[in-house]
Amino acid sequence: MKSLRSKLIVAISLLIICILAATGYVLIDRKIKELTSDIYKNGLNFAQLSSGKIVDLFKQFYLSNSYSYFVRDMESIFALNPDVSQIKVINYAGDVVYDSETERNLQYKGEVRKLTDPALIQRIQDVKPSVVKDNQENVYLKANETGGFTAVTKNEQPQREVQAGERIQTILFPVDETYRVLYSLSYRNLDERVMQTMLSILILLFVSALVGIIIARSLAGRIVRPIRELMRGAVEVGKGNLDVSVTIKTKDELKLLGDTFNKMTVDLKKSTEALIEQERIGKELEIARGIQQNLLPKVKAMPGLDLAAGVIPAQEVGGDCFDFIEMPGEKNLLYIGDVTGHGVPSGLVVSMANSLIYSYSKIFDHPKDILAHTNSILQHKTAKDMFMTVLMASWDPAKSVFTYTQAGHDPLFYFRAADQTVTKGMKGGMALGMIPDISKILKEVEIKMEPGDVVVLFTDGYPESFRGETDETREILGFDRFGEMVKESAREPTAQAIYDEIIAQVKAFTGNYPQFDDMTMIVVRKI
Repeated sequence: MKSLRSKLIVAISLLIICILAATGYVLIDRKIKELTSDIYKNGLNFAQLSSGKIVDLFKQFYLSNSYSYFVRDMESIFALNPDVSQIKVINYAGDVVYDSETERNLQYKGEVRKLTDPALIQRIQDVKPSVVKDNQENVYLKANETGGFTAVTKNEQPQREVQAGERIQTILFPVDETYRVLYSLSYRNLDERVMQTMLSILILLFVSALVGIIIARSLAGRIVRPIRELMRGAVEVGKGNLDVSVTIKTKDELKLLGDTFNKMTVDLKKSTEALIEQERIGKELEIARGIQQNLLPKVKAMPGLDLAAGVIPAQEVGGDCFDFIEMPGEKNLLYIGDVTGHGVPSGLVVSMANSLIYSYSKIFDHPKDILAHTNSILQHKTAKDMFMTVLMASWDPAKSVFTYTQAGHDPLFYFRAADQTVTKGMKGGMALGMIPDISKILKEVEIKMEPGDVVVLFTDGYPESFRGETDETREILGFDRFGEMVKESAREPTAQAIYDEIIAQVKAFTGNYPQFDDMTMIVVRKI
């Protein structure tokens, strides 16, 4: 299949077949759902109308041994709904007193037929009608004001209605205090109609393939000649001749393609210069990343704490940040931040925010005051669609109190060594740069830390990590699963070991899935 003609024949034929097959599939699926829904509704109406009559016939003829009359009338009832394959009359105790499947010609005279299915017995002893789906799910029915039924649980709580396309195995209708009638539905007629429709579609697909071959043979000659001309021009370009042009005389897309080819040779020279410029910008971004990495703070020791931190940027220049600042007196300050997006714009906002926070930390003692004043500057100096979430904390070694403030950032996780539990911290506040004044919104939370306790601060790049090969299998890590990773890792003996273990577990989860957001984390462990 090396010739274009052969490929066109196959491609057009397959295209027609695929379109018709997809259309047929949609139509068949829609029809199956419609007919399945009709079978259920008709079966439910049939059961509602016939159950009382069946019990009356059972009492009048069956119990008086007038079986021939009973069978005659039952046949007339069966004729009213061909989708009902079997009818059973069952008493309240769970005994089958009549079974149309085993009593077609002769009345049953054997031992008592006792039901053993607990779910069916539970349905029998309920006063509500009920149905069983193919997946064995029980659905009870409660009469509504419109004369129909509403799906409920056994305790009459609302339940999902039977959906179009769901098949029903049995319908159970209570008649009086003693008897219930069990109807078994058959979808044989439906399946036969579907098979006939599929056969018709297959015949249509075969005819369509023949039509596709005829159409492709007609189009191939008109398409191949201009393509050969384009091939000639491509060969010349490959030799370095950027002055070559092609002549296409058709009046369709191939003519447009020829014009595009001629323009391409002109633009190719310009694109070479653009490529050089792009390489220059890439080099500058690489330098910017190196500068940003060098500006990241070294993990500083804090009295009574073991610390570890790091940033994994998604692009050359990241939008996450963290820092450790010595405060006046014995207190120490640390924070973690995340600017919207990533790349150069976010990196610029990060640099500005870091400078503001550092400057205000020399003036104010409380994190909420530092963030409030930083916000007032960022709100005026950054774009309206740029904002920064921050979680800032101060450490008082004398009291072993970790006090933190939220500015729209993801909540931290706190591992308590005493009971080996992980708690999600406060979530709230307003991100920096959104409104002029956030001083009244910011709240402070204190954590009394004991030896072995661990606090983990992080940006949303961690819980929003993904894995999966396709959109259908894509799965997000999520806060709950990330919290479990923190809990498992917090038992490590040092903050750095905890940090490394969390990173390892996240990487094990994501596998080869690309990283789309910056990932920053600070691990604080009480010594």
